[in-house]
Amino acid sequence: NLSASKAMFSLKSDQESLAARSYVQERQFNIVLSSLAEEITAAKVTVKSLGHVRPVAAEDITDKFDTIQEKMAKLITNSQDYGKLKYEENLSKQLDMLQIYAENLVRGREAISRE
Repeated sequence: NLSASKAMFSLKSDQESLAARSYVQERQFNIVLSSLAEEITAAKVTVKSLGHVRPVAAEDITDKFDTIQEKMAKLITNSQDYGKLKYEENLSKQLDMLQIYAENLVRGREAISRE
């Protein structure tokens, strides 16, 4: 079965490059998180430094930054969960292909043994 062979090859090549792809993905993810945190911290510092002019407004803006940080944390968690779900979905499809391939092998072997 050609498609089952492709699935086997796909699994093998995925396993070979998984560590490298995982490292790159994690590194990019950490860089983005770090950059976002730095930007929000810098904005908070700027707002606080202007707080002597309009303290209530500065406090309100700082609270908004805190809310943004909380929402970003939720977004990150949700995106990680979504990524895990997509990975599970893809793995499930590949396992289905392997099952079909194994069933075809069994049928083929049974046919050969009957002959």
